[in-house]
Amino acid sequence: MNSVTLGIDLGNRWFHVVGCDGGGRVLLREKSSRSQILQFMAQHQPCLVGIETCCGSQYLAR
Repeated sequence: MNSVTLGIDLGNRWFHVVGCDGGGRVLLREKSSRSQILQFMAQHQPCLVGIETCCGSQYLAR
């Protein structure tokens, strides 16, 4: 099952992923660690990805 659109909320320790089909129906909801999200994205077909970040994520990215 591959989503057309993925929404990812980047947190400090956990990333929350929601995948929707073309009609907006939710196909996927999961909570992943950093290593799990990298593996998930590497195996997922290309799609539109929206990312929401918290203010602390900018600090962590540095």
